[in-house]
Amino acid sequence: MASHGVHANPKGLMFDIGNMYKNMPEYNTVSLAGASNAGLADPGQLTLISLNQCTAALLTLKSDLETLIKIKVLDSFVHEACQAFIDVHRDLESEEQERIKTIQAQPGEDKTER
Repeated sequence: MASHGVHANPKGLMFDIGNMYKNMPEYNTVSLAGASNAGLADPGQLTLISLNQCTAALLTLKSDLETLIKIKVLDSFVHEACQAFIDVHRDLESEEQERIKTIQAQPGEDKTER
């Protein structure tokens, strides 16, 4: 999912995970040139969940109460980290919306180009 815009494939033409402007009709959509902090919530969460599942599978080879407690603790860490990804994503969206409002408030500039 996160690699579509980096590695050559047909989905990379239409799917740009780091482009925050793709759902804003008032802006021309352009391809990103360089790194972006946007769009990391989904791949980050899915990576955490996958790693947690692999770890839990390995830990359950030794099935006892201590192992189950370890798995529950890891689950709580994963839940907290997933929530942190969401919080950072929402903060980034809010900052971008404020930046756009500031730009739109400035007179005499073309508002459709970035």
